[in-house]
Amino acid sequence: QTCAQALPFCEISGSCLAIDVKDTDNMMKYDNVNAHMPEEKLQNLEQQRSLLKGKHLRIRTLDIFLRGCGFFTFPLMVMNQLLVAKRHDLIGDKKPIVYMPENHHYFECYKTEEEQRNNPDFWEKWFEPVGDISWREVNESDVWEFTQESIETMYYDGTGIHAYPYDAEDDLATPEWLQGHRDRAATVMKEFIEVKPSLIKEAEDFYVAEFGDFEKPVVGLHMRGTDKFVTGKVDPMEYVTEANKFISAHKDAKIFLATDDANYLKLMKDTYKESLVSRPAMRDAKNVLYNDHVDKDAKSKEVLMDALVLALTSALVKCWSGVSEFSVYFRQAWNEKSEFEAITDLQIGDGGDAHPKQKS
Repeated sequence: QTCAQALPFCEISGSCLAIDVKDTDNMMKYDNVNAHMPEEKLQNLEQQRSLLKGKHLRIRTLDIFLRGCGFFTFPLMVMNQLLVAKRHDLIGDKKPIVYMPENHHYFECYKTEEEQRNNPDFWEKWFEPVGDISWREVNESDVWEFTQESIETMYYDGTGIHAYPYDAEDDLATPEWLQGHRDRAATVMKEFIEVKPSLIKEAEDFYVAEFGDFEKPVVGLHMRGTDKFVTGKVDPMEYVTEANKFISAHKDAKIFLATDDANYLKLMKDTYKESLVSRPAMRDAKNVLYNDHVDKDAKSKEVLMDALVLALTSALVKCWSGVSEFSVYFRQAWNEKSEFEAITDLQIGDGGDAHPKQKS
């Protein structure tokens, strides 16, 4: 794919300010999950505060992630950069901007610079601006960015936001660990992250058409079945057990199932018949994420709409996944919605090989 040239990273161009908070000790492959922002570099941020508050933070994607990450990794990268900037009071009157024109499994890049300037980039297709200005309106001299290795460090840093546990020493995957990450996500989501209103309305219209209204008891199930390489899969019968509990406790209960696996859909359809609803979706026995023959906008919309509809349900049953964890983040950020009746994290305590599943 031949793409229009993206703006160079500040650390390469020298035309804008590049800020370094990278971990210099844990950045080798497989060690990066234990990365932490060095305290002395964070202290340097305090000394540069007035300078940085006088410029726009331009939020970039992590280049090394482009070939393999899922849809929600992109907002997670945005949130972690905003979290660090917010925590250290680096955002002034000049608000942050997101710039994501690069080609990847969820976005087809533009071929010319004119197309790139006149059409929405990845972020602009699905989310509202995080500030009050576009990247197109800002001069390079009025911008600062985190360096690429700094973005990688803060993505893994345990004081950031993790949608699921990485195979890291600090990712204990306990209820307390998980709540800490959700609390940090809430502070950023409520201030900066908003899905396009037209997409939220589409999710709400689907929900009302299928379930009648928002008061009907509906349990949302997210079953991740395809190539799940960061954390393991959940036995489908665990979902059946949880769904049966909800149905027993709620008269006329329904089920909304979000899954990328055709076999899981058939199993649950055979079990629950008309009580189960799912959205039309591209499903694969492998992983549709890596299939670039599939329309990238359609692929993006499917995963986002599944997360939005899950966020509208009465209760949520989920595995470790960015999709259903963002359902929790969306629900937390929607002030007009009450909390979930319950969130059941089926893999709680399972943080990978370093942290075997805890026995109750």
